[in-house]
Amino acid sequence: MSTPPNAPSEGDDAPCDADTSSDTDASSSGDERVQCPSCAREFQGNYCPDCGQEVRPSVTVGDVVGDFLRGIVDVEGGFSATLAGLTVRPAAVLRRYLRGARAGVMSPGRYLLASVVVTFVSVRGLIWVGALEDPGAYDEPAVGADAGTEVDLQAFNAFFDATTQILQTQWFVVGITLVSTGLLALVLRHVLDRALSSVAEALAVSAFLSGHVGLLSIGALLPLSLATRAATGHPAGYLAQAGIGLVIATLYVGSVIYGSTTLARGGEAR
Repeated sequence: MSTPPNAPSEGDDAPCDADTSSDTDASSSGDERVQCPSCAREFQGNYCPDCGQEVRPSVTVGDVVGDFLRGIVDVEGGFSATLAGLTVRPAAVLRRYLRGARAGVMSPGRYLLASVVVTFVSVRGLIWVGALEDPGAYDEPAVGADAGTEVDLQAFNAFFDATTQILQTQWFVVGITLVSTGLLALVLRHVLDRALSSVAEALAVSAFLSGHVGLLSIGALLPLSLATRAATGHPAGYLAQAGIGLVIATLYVGSVIYGSTTLARGGEAR
């Protein structure tokens, strides 16, 4: 039997149906309306025109870690500029902030928080790699010691271990940082009474200085402890952190206070 002239062959049916189906799917997907998961607005596209929310946002480990680091360090909010400014020209940065300039300067509270977190993580990392002595580790009593001496050593070691465990907790680090920041604010308010008009300004300056001292201290401790480990094969003493911090705090805060008082006296002379 012959095929009618106007009837399509089987080979012609398949591509024709496929093209029609493809056009229909594309048309339906392009006209599909979605609802914003945040504000519930219906629209077409991938991002809400009202709030900018993505229609189907993904959650990855990189997103979570990146958001955490950005929330602490807040690079886009001025961390790098504040770090560089307080290192090179601290008086200029502090004057700009007190005069109301906030662009490119991280808030003092967040800067102090970033310093605490960076210091804590860095110290724990140095202890983990063996570059810094773990204060919680202590030697066992020597073999052959008498019973009374051994009991005394065990009691002392237990007390020392409990104390150092408290000193290593993040809450203690935060607490001692806040206390020292408050005490420094009182000193600054008294010494720089002509430059600081309120306790709030003294507290802001103290937060900047305390946070920066912590970052400078950990920046000096990192290469020192790693070099000590490489040269001697033993970790650096845990008290090295306290010593470095004390020296840097004295030199840095002292130079800032001296520079500020000198500028104030110069302003009075003019």
